[in-house]
Amino acid sequence: MPSDKNSNIFIGSMLKKLRQDSNMTLEALSSSCGLSKTYISQIENSRTNPSISTLKKIADAFNVPIMAILDEKYQQDRSANIADISHSQNDDRDKGEDEVFVVRKDSRKVMKYPNSDWTIELLSPNLSRKIEFILTIAEPGQSSGEEPLTHNGEEAGIVLEGKIKFTVDSREFFLEEGDSICFNSSIPHKWEAYGEKTTKTIWAITPPSF
Repeated sequence: MPSDKNSNIFIGSMLKKLRQDSNMTLEALSSSCGLSKTYISQIENSRTNPSISTLKKIADAFNVPIMAILDEKYQQDRSANIADISHSQNDDRDKGEDEVFVVRKDSRKVMKYPNSDWTIELLSPNLSRKIEFILTIAEPGQSSGEEPLTHNGEEAGIVLEGKIKFTVDSREFFLEEGDSICFNSSIPHKWEAYGEKTTKTIWAITPPSF
C-alpha cells in the first residue's frame, strides 16, 4: 500500500498505465469522463491528488472499478490483463461460477484512498466477479468526501466496530456496532465515521464499483 506521501505518485502511474493499456488518448479520456485534458495530465504526472469522486469519474470512463487505479499489486504486475477487471457487456459472467475462492487474511489486497486515510481491504478474490466484498477502516472524522458518490447497482453494509453517519440523498442514518444498511447505490450517498474509536465496516457491492 502506498504511503500518504507517495499516493499521488502511485495513482498517477496507475492511471497512465490503465489509459495506455486501454489505447486511450488524453483527449478521448477527457471527453469520456468530463475532466479537462490538462487536469488528467496533472494527475498522471503526480502534480495533483484527485478526490474519490474524481477517481470514480475516471474509472467509469474505463468501465472498471476504482480499485483498478488503486491496486498496487495490479501496478506491479505489468502483464496484468485489464479485461480481467472490466465490466464490459462482452464478459463471460458464467465462466468459473462453480469455482470456490478463499482469500487468506494475509493475502488481501489493501488500498488507501487519497486525501481521506480511508483504508479498504478486498475480501473477494478479485474485481472480475459479480459482487465486490470489502472491509473498510476509518478513524473518527474521516469520510468518503464532501461530494456524494453514485454508481449502478446495490450495496449493503454492516458496522463491525465504531460508529458511522451514512447519508443517502438527503436522509441521514446513524449506525452503530451491529447495525446494517442496504440501498440503491445510484442514489447519491456518502459516509463519515464519528465517535471515539476506529470504525470497521463490511460492504457487499454489486456489480463491483470500488
